[in-house]
Amino acid sequence: MRILYVGRNAKIGGGSTFRLNIGRGMLARGHDVAIAALGGPMVARYQKAGIRYHWIPPFTICSGMLARAIRRHKVELVHASNTTAGDLALRGCQSAGVPFVVSLHNTITRREAQHPCLKEARQIIVFDTGAAASAGKFTHEFNTSKIVRVPRPVEHRSVDPDKISPLHVAYVARLSSRKGKVALSVIEAFGGFAREHPGARLTILGDGSMRNEVIQHAARVVRDADCEIQVRGPVIDPHVMLETAGVLIGAGYAALEAVMQGRAVIGAGFKGYGVVTEANVLDAIECNFGDTVGRWEMSPANFREALGDVASGWGTPETRTRFWALDRIVAPIHGIDGVAARLEEIYREVVGTR
Repeated sequence: MRILYVGRNAKIGGGSTFRLNIGRGMLARGHDVAIAALGGPMVARYQKAGIRYHWIPPFTICSGMLARAIRRHKVELVHASNTTAGDLALRGCQSAGVPFVVSLHNTITRREAQHPCLKEARQIIVFDTGAAASAGKFTHEFNTSKIVRVPRPVEHRSVDPDKISPLHVAYVARLSSRKGKVALSVIEAFGGFAREHPGARLTILGDGSMRNEVIQHAARVVRDADCEIQVRGPVIDPHVMLETAGVLIGAGYAALEAVMQGRAVIGAGFKGYGVVTEANVLDAIECNFGDTVGRWEMSPANFREALGDVASGWGTPETRTRFWALDRIVAPIHGIDGVAARLEEIYREVVGTR
């Protein structure tokens, strides 16, 4: 099957990571795969994986460019991520005469639910119960019976437990007006944690409107607590830079990738989550580590307590399994090949009924 994935851009983020992972999975299953989006640093990873790339802006005025790419490469199905790319796919696919599906990577508003692509898509794919519940409310805007759940595809590459440390903490997220405030709370909490745990260090990976404020706050805490905090920009593959990090704070793909690597995770989504354990890891994934369900206040006090709880679990192999190596639970569900096989079934059904 010839499949074209359409996104807004190739910047570092969950949508771009999804397209990379599922593209690799479909290639491994013998399909021809391409990605259309605005440029960004993830293009290099697409091309390294053998995925063909088309530079196409995510605006309906550019639907002619998409239609030409569809015809030139004899694409049989288009999979668009979210509604902006979905509307582009709608116009391009109508012109080229091929079916398309849309995936919703988070909750949606009523305004987003009114995008025409959701009415016309053959299937609407969601990745967690929060997104499914959000989309399922809009019965007057589109046919909600088209909604289908699929796990997020994530590469399974376990870290060496002898190389990671519970005292090396990473925060991975955009430093936007919302997530940047979470970073400030993490930094404040880490200062207290570091006073009690000499040698602790914090690595922050991300960029956004609050980056300068985050850097300034980190500098103050470093002076006061005599600890190490590094604020770095976003990276294409955090796994490489965080080789020794035993604990990751974050949400979305960053958190799920950390779980699939065997690191301990403290969920920190738009609405919060808290410490991820062997008892609640599947629940955490269902709400995208706090992006869609609020059950935990992301305060400095809560982060400090969470860091202490996780560090205390490192002492023995028995207590360590409560927080680390949770990939033993998650990998059978979120492994790339298994998710690709499920999407392959959906695609074949869509193409077969065109």
